[in-house]
Amino acid sequence: MSCTTDLAWWGEGTVMRITLGVGDTDDFYEGTWRGLRSSRRYLASFISCTR
Repeated sequence: MSCTTDLAWWGEGTVMRITLGVGDTDDFYEGTWRGLRSSRRYLASFISCTR
């Protein structure tokens, strides 16, 4: 099962489209969370989706 959600970057005003795949969740999380570290806010739907 895959999950697609919109990730809003606070302060930049841009929205990214993210797709979660079963095979590469580890690589995905590593890259994504590193990016989120520079962002103050993200959509609650993103958290619900990844949980």
